[in-house]
Amino acid sequence: MQDRYTYDIGDYAKCGLLRHLVHAGVGRLGMLWYFTRLGSKANDGRHVDYLERPELGECDPELFQLFRRASKRRSVESFERCWALPEGTAYAREEVPPPAGRAQWFSRALQELGGAELVFCDPDNGIATERMERIRSPRHVLREEIEALWGRGHSLVLYHHCGRARPHAEQIGQVLQRLGELRPAVSRAARFRRYSARVFFVLGQRRHASAVSEGLDRFAASPWVRAGHFELV
Repeated sequence: MQDRYTYDIGDYAKCGLLRHLVHAGVGRLGMLWYFTRLGSKANDGRHVDYLERPELGECDPELFQLFRRASKRRSVESFERCWALPEGTAYAREEVPPPAGRAQWFSRALQELGGAELVFCDPDNGIATERMERIRSPRHVLREEIEALWGRGHSLVLYHHCGRARPHAEQIGQVLQRLGELRPAVSRAARFRRYSARVFFVLGQRRHASAVSEGLDRFAASPWVRAGHFELV
């Protein structure tokens, strides 16, 4: 996650999903930002024109208006203060360090998120491939980190950006299969169909299974899914 991505269409989508899950009673939310200041394409983060599209505002009118006001100052810090997510949300915002400091960074993040029931991991690019695992990419969440969060009893939502080499449905299926090794009580993918290929993988612990399922059912009945902006897999 980077400052320039705040309030873009991806932020709007993820908040829409997370608000449904938390309001269904999953429990306290924790945000692990995977914050970076890395360079990228010059037009990254440009997707804020959706704030002028009324049909997207119908998905969550309160959130939409909040983003229209708050987007004048785009930073992760300002996002944390704008009340887009429920009161009590825990945030871990420390910048992802070089590989040598990664384990200590992640340990500190675990401490900050200790009271959360549901943790959202928000890396720039998503779940690491084998190659990204080897270089311990700061733009990805590593398998060992997913396993550590899961082992501590957190239900998870993992951001992932599909690549272009293979069909997205195939990529989503393969990631769900890998995540299934954790034996979650609930395992779903929410694919956002607007702009770029964003996917949110939802993994529910057994004790959260009822609330996670209810939140996903409510989400499926909302304009997010009914209007075709999201597809649940």
